[in-house]
Amino acid sequence: MSFEGIDIQIERYVKKINEKNELLKDPNLTQEARKKIESEIKSATLERNKWKMRKNNLFTTRHKK
Repeated sequence: MSFEGIDIQIERYVKKINEKNELLKDPNLTQEARKKIESEIKSATLERNKWKMRKNNLFTTRHKK
């Protein structure tokens, strides 16, 4: 996958994380709903980090001497 494709994936997860963080600001959330949203944020963050590592690996592989 190209850098652009990886950037698109990273941006997708950043958007998802930001949307979920906005939902957490609601004071009327139940504890169960809050836990579910926090879990979704955690999994989206892990996926975003995986894509960032792939991008870094791709970059370092291309620029090895």
